[in-house]
Amino acid sequence: MWDQYRKFVGPLALLAIGIWSYQYSGTEGLALFFSGLVMWILLHFSTIMIIMRRARRSPIGLVGSAGMFQATLKPGVSLLFVIGQARSLGERVSPEGEQPEVYAWHDGYGNRVICHFTQGKLQNWEFKRPKLIIPDPEAPILPPDPTPVKSTVQVAPTAPQNSKETP
Repeated sequence: MWDQYRKFVGPLALLAIGIWSYQYSGTEGLALFFSGLVMWILLHFSTIMIIMRRARRSPIGLVGSAGMFQATLKPGVSLLFVIGQARSLGERVSPEGEQPEVYAWHDGYGNRVICHFTQGKLQNWEFKRPKLIIPDPEAPILPPDPTPVKSTVQVAPTAPQNSKETP
C-alpha cells in the first residue's frame, strides 16, 4: 500500500518543509532548506557512483559465490542494492523493456542466481546448481595403466660465465 503513495508523499513533504522554512526564517530558511536538499542529492549520487565503480571492476554477471550472494537477497530491494551486493552488473536474460526484468549472476562453479525485478524492485529469485554427473555404480573400474610415463623435458645447457681476473 505504501508504494502507491510513496511517489506523492516525498515531494509533498519537501514542499511543506520548504514552505515552513520560508515562513519561519524567510529567505535564509529557504536557502538552508535548498542547501540541505542539494546535500541529500549529492549524497545519493555519490553512493550510486561508488556502487557502479565497484561493479565496473568485475565481469558482467560474475559473483564470488552465488550461494552467499543469494543469501543476502530480500524481496522488495532495489536493483541498485542487488548490484551493490553482487559487486557486478547482472547479465540481462529478459528482452529490453519487458516486465519483469530478469538478470542473472553466476560464480566460477556454475551456480546461478536468476533475479526477477518488477518496476526496479526484486520480486523473487531462483538459485540453480549445475547437475552433478554421478558415475554408474555398475560400470567396471579400470586399473591404472602400468606403462611408465617418459619425461620429455630437456634442460638447456648453461652458458659459461665470464670471469674477470684482477691483476
